[in-house]
Amino acid sequence: MARARRSKGGRPRKAGERAKSGRLILNDKGNDVVQRRQAIFAAFQGGKANQQVHDPIGRAWAVGLLDGYDADAATIRDAGRDYAFRYWRHYPTDSGVSNYDREDRRGGGGGGTFLTPDPGGERFQRLDRIVLDAGRAAYDAMQSLCVDHYWFDDENPAWLDRLINEQRVKRDASVAGMLPMRGDKERLDLAVSALLAIVQGTRKRSGDVSGGRPG
Repeated sequence: MARARRSKGGRPRKAGERAKSGRLILNDKGNDVVQRRQAIFAAFQGGKANQQVHDPIGRAWAVGLLDGYDADAATIRDAGRDYAFRYWRHYPTDSGVSNYDREDRRGGGGGGTFLTPDPGGERFQRLDRIVLDAGRAAYDAMQSLCVDHYWFDDENPAWLDRLINEQRVKRDASVAGMLPMRGDKERLDLAVSALLAIVQGTRKRSGDVSGGRPG
């Protein structure tokens, strides 16, 4: 039987792929649920969507449902994540998953590299007013896409599941779920219209017309 190759210190050398420097490449693919989720979206975004499919709006982005609007798809995605993160920081509750540790999350910053601190939740309140001004139907649709399933990594609103299934069928994938019903695409359009209001409102405030991410 072949003996394990030893390092200079005399210890057995760990097996696995190594970089040019000789360091072992760690390849943590996550648990079975994460791997199944990633496999579903592997055919999209040139196979580079894996790090973005942990929430509904990330999955919408991955399959191209945010393409074709008046802003970059990734900018729309990040605006939704920014809003949802700040929403759950601003509205802690003693029951439900939004505050299971019974901690006051208001006024916190961070949570993503594109997020800015928000003492007192002032930025969230400004974003929320922008979305409300987009109309109640748009507000509710955006909440469904970005907020309602924020704490459940593998859940989508039913209308989004159906739209994703349609995109997968277009890629010749076999799906077990339902295809879009009347009103599903319109609900997506409403949600995106609210997110576009955030993107445009943020640009006007910052004076940025370059299409960069919301700050």
